Amino acid sequence: MAITIRLGSEADNPRIHDLVSKITMPGPAEMCFQRKPDFFVGSRVVGDEFIMTVAEDDERPDVLAGLTVISGHDMFINGKPRRLYYSGDTRVDPHYRRRGIASALLIACLCALVLLALLLLAQGIGRLGNWFNQELFGRPTTL
Repeated sequence: MAITIRLGSEADNPRIHDLVSKITMPGPAEMCFQRKPDFFVGSRVVGDEFIMTVAEDDERPDVLAGLTVISGHDMFINGKPRRLYYSGDTRVDPHYRRRGIASALLIACLCALVLLALLLLAQGIGRLGNWFNQELFGRPTTL
């Protein structure tokens, strides 16, 4: 069994619904939260941006071993606007539990967030460099 973790996409929607339907919350009344027909619409409700990672088993390509979602949205904390990220919707197929998949999914999501932030920072530094060497608006022309 080889588990691969990657970013989730809307093409994973059917397998996500299969995974979510396997996981219930036990109690006097068992509950199962589903987001049909589109899991991603529900993720957009939790936050205005989100990153999803999914775990796949190479031996069972028809199922997902797990998934996690980190959503971000703006909030006011002590009267100041702050960007808040929330880790939710971590689901692991009961067949794959106790193998470290949930923590690996969360770490992959956090790495994706850090890489996204670094990419935005690099873009900003590049634009600042373009401004200093006068490439932001282009060089003066004789036209």
